[in-house]
Amino acid sequence: MESFATPNSPENVTDIFPMYFETIEKIVSITEEILLSFILTAMILLSCLQIFLRLFFDGGLNWADPLLRHMVVWGGLLGALLAVSQHKHISIDISDYLLSKRIKKIADLFIMIISSIVCGVLCYASWGFLQSEIEFGSTTLLNIPSWGWISIFPAAFGLMSFRYLAGASFLSYRYLIRRNSPEGFTPQ
Repeated sequence: MESFATPNSPENVTDIFPMYFETIEKIVSITEEILLSFILTAMILLSCLQIFLRLFFDGGLNWADPLLRHMVVWGGLLGALLAVSQHKHISIDISDYLLSKRIKKIADLFIMIISSIVCGVLCYASWGFLQSEIEFGSTTLLNIPSWGWISIFPAAFGLMSFRYLAGASFLSYRYLIRRNSPEGFTPQ
């Protein structure tokens, strides 16, 4: 029987989900990189402007320092989100030396599941905080509602939780179902 599969097409139906997920993940990662680059560039320019104004005009922009604080939080959480997506977050690699390859695969799966749960709990807690800020209804910097500035918390923790869960599902699929042994999960 002749196969109609092209070199880039999935071999069977179970390979379609990973293919589409990787495409969506790549688009989201590129968007995060662009947003993070914009925030970092704006932070640098605004900081330099503040230094210049304070040095030569004995003053600065009243709203610049609080804005920079918010941008640091957004930049930090976007950076953490990007680190998770590229599998470059802080990790303890002692398991590489102490565990066999089979046990390490199971440990990696367990770690991703626990990480997903922790990020999910943080997302839930930050969602509650966001809801209370929406109810309070105050405005802060640049006349933006205070909840707008903290909306990054549930979004970032929710995406991190999803990425860890997706990583765990891919590890399960690759290691337990297909019994392949790729180098590791790196959704780029």
